[in-house]
This record gives sequence, C-alpha cells and structure tokens, in this order.
Amino acid sequence: MRESCAKNWAGGHRGSWVCDARLATLVLLREVRGAVHLPLVATGGLMTRQDVQAALSAGASLAALGTAFLLADEAGTHPTYRQALEGGGETGLTRAFTGRWARGLVNRAFHEIRHPLPTPAQHAL
Repeated sequence: MRESCAKNWAGGHRGSWVCDARLATLVLLREVRGAVHLPLVATGGLMTRQDVQAALSAGASLAALGTAFLLADEAGTHPTYRQALEGGGETGLTRAFTGRWARGLVNRAFHEIRHPLPTPAQHAL
C-alpha cells in the first residue's frame, strides 16, 4: 500500500529529487523479496531490535541501521538532539535543511523554510 510523504517511514536522504509516494520499508522488502532471489539488505526506519527482527522476517538477509546509532554513547550526539530522538516525535520529509529531500524531526524550521535554496547552497547555510 502506497503512503504519502508525510508518513513516518524510512529515514535519511532520498535517492530522488522529487517527493513522491513511498513504500514503507517492510512493504517494499516483501514486494522485492517476491520478485528476486538475491540477498536483500533492509534499510530505513529501523531503530530497535524488533524492527530488525521484522525486517529479517520479511525476507531481508541483513539490516542496516543509521539514525539508531546516534543514540550510542560513542556517537557524541548533542544532548538536545539525543533527547528529541529518544522522545520519538513526528517525522516528515523536507528540503529545509539541505535542499535535498530528507526525513527529519518536525520542528520550527521544518515548517518555516518553505522555499529552500537548491542544494548544496541550502546545506551550506
């Protein structure tokens, strides 16, 4: 089932320049698993052991995590950002921070920067 860009699905920067409908990681994984017999690495939206187990159950050979490691002591994540990540919160897709579509925690900048500069100029700000 396709979902809108405002839903809380896979994270990070997008591989495209447009914000179109995306599949949830597990839905996409199941669809690809049904079509190919190659090893699959699940990425995006995986934060907990249960998320990894669900990805493996859906047909992934491996799971790759990104944002989850920002909560490790070794990451040196700023306490304010750590607190925001631990608190969950709403996420969405925006170009406000880098000029490229990326998932982020919804905050004031998320709403106020409606027409960002093209990348890489926006990122440099």
